[in-house]
Amino acid sequence: MQKNAPHVLILSDNFELRGSCLQTLSLAGELPKYKYDVEILTTDASQIHPNRRRALKLIVNPYLKHRLLDPLLLEFIAADFAEDMPDLIHIQTLSMHLLGKKLARRLKKPYLLTLHSHIKPDENLHLDTQYGMGVICISKSVQESLLNVKSNALEQTRIISSGVKIPESNYSERLIQKTGTIVVGTAGPLEHNKGLNYFVEAAALVLQKTRQVQFLIAGAGPEEKKLRQLTKSLKIQAAFTFVPDDYDLEHTLQAVDIFCLPSLEQGLGTIMLQAMAFGIPVVASRIGGVNSVVSDQVNGL
Repeated sequence: MQKNAPHVLILSDNFELRGSCLQTLSLAGELPKYKYDVEILTTDASQIHPNRRRALKLIVNPYLKHRLLDPLLLEFIAADFAEDMPDLIHIQTLSMHLLGKKLARRLKKPYLLTLHSHIKPDENLHLDTQYGMGVICISKSVQESLLNVKSNALEQTRIISSGVKIPESNYSERLIQKTGTIVVGTAGPLEHNKGLNYFVEAAALVLQKTRQVQFLIAGAGPEEKKLRQLTKSLKIQAAFTFVPDDYDLEHTLQAVDIFCLPSLEQGLGTIMLQAMAFGIPVVASRIGGVNSVVSDQVNGL
């Protein structure tokens, strides 16, 4: 890394199987190729694949969201960067914006905020008038959600959609060549707004027609127990595989013949984009930023 390379500090929440986390890792991996020095400050990096984790400059501090400790935290963090001050702080989640804003003031450095999901009506977004450079929204739908909240940032937003790498080879011929059982999968945080109960209920309808199908749910979250119980109550648990500790999304997608995104709310759908890049057929909810990617009957259902 060049001695005078611009230094970017990425501020992130817990890493998990989530589109925003994949984008953060992609950013941290690609920026050094353009002569940027990149560090990640996060609350938890245990869910990053060990090989990838070793290749990153990581500072892990589990107390970043303990607001009562903010003054002490800021002093510790500032001390870490005393000899190599970041030129830019890039905040990756709204949950880290307050801390990132305070850190920018403490270090007297500019910051950017990327919004990967819609802002809820009871939330607000106030950029620091001195150090806040602007807000990156991953879709027009996310940008429009700012209209419904108290914010001084609307005129400082810019839409930059998430992107994924196109692999050298895809898996588009697997479905044609494969005989026997089809695997329908989904991946992401197991949260209520991801609509995974509808995925399970739809699976029960499919299984009434054919038993030559298996279902896969990759990811972890508060809904996992309820989803497992739902498969049991519908007597379809034998057709389901849960993968809560998924370090390697690409490995998981290689096992999937059809990808489903049943979300009730979606900023864009980065994991869905990755499935599409692999040539995997996609079924998705007509919601949020998904509409900017999937055209019904054209490149998905």
